[in-house]
Amino acid sequence: MSVFGDTVDRLARDVRALPTRGQVALFLTAAIVLADARPDWLRTQNRISDGVFEESLAAAADFACGRLSSIPRQLVSAIETVVMSELSEEGASTTVQDCCICLDSAVRGPSEGYDMASASWYMLEPLFRSVSARLFGAADVGSDSEEDAELVMLEDPVLRQGLSAVEFSIGQVSANPIDDLL
Repeated sequence: MSVFGDTVDRLARDVRALPTRGQVALFLTAAIVLADARPDWLRTQNRISDGVFEESLAAAADFACGRLSSIPRQLVSAIETVVMSELSEEGASTTVQDCCICLDSAVRGPSEGYDMASASWYMLEPLFRSVSARLFGAADVGSDSEEDAELVMLEDPVLRQGLSAVEFSIGQVSANPIDDLL
């Protein structure tokens, strides 16, 4: 297992320990943070949003806040179609792909019992790739020097701050369970 793999596995264990609403809130937040890249990408594809993405954001927020007891199955199917379409498009950035995966996880988790924690890597992948590109000139350093590069990257202040933000968010949801506030 790589250093990143160990880090993501630890985060996934912590995410898995959260209540479902807390996991949805975490993945929804990640999708919102990563969504900044989506409008520009849609423009490059001469596409406009069909509203499913936005409807899914709203449904996940309503579920996380207890305003919705479940996410409608038809919305899960609709976001899956959008996600698969966007993931298969040529030129979709990692950030756009990971945004879609995080949102798909947030709506699929409560409706299908999907293990949202298994998608934890996608909350962090754009950050890992960005730091790698800045430090080494490539978004993926390759397997020859991977462990050494990952150790260097984990010392990078930007990556440390990003990991700390996710860990802090997990801690906040864990210490203040959303289900207890409803």
